[in-house]
Amino acid sequence: MYKGFSKDEIIISASALTAIFVYRILETVKIHIISPKAAILMLIVMIAYLCFNRVKKLIFNLIKDGNDFYNAIAVVQDIRYLNVGRSGYNFYVVKYEDEKHITHTQEIHSSFSIKNGKSGTV
Repeated sequence: MYKGFSKDEIIISASALTAIFVYRILETVKIHIISPKAAILMLIVMIAYLCFNRVKKLIFNLIKDGNDFYNAIAVVQDIRYLNVGRSGYNFYVVKYEDEKHITHTQEIHSSFSIKNGKSGTV
């Protein structure tokens, strides 16, 4: 399920935005501290980190705590519509059972794995 931004993601995002603004201001006043190629390379590395950060953390957690992962099946309880600006989107309310046999209900706003969006489907 989706989690909020972690500290390292916030730091990298703030660093990338700061670097962009500082580089642009320095280019405007014709002060060249680093080359444009180095600036682009630094930006590519930061964006790559943001894109693959969660995948990397999942793989490390799987290697470190492989026995803590379990399969869960969620059943779609309801499909709701959320107004956002002039349009909106459908989101799913699902119910699932964790490894301690405790039932949870959660909203899923972004999913590619729910095949057919009907209530009562797995």
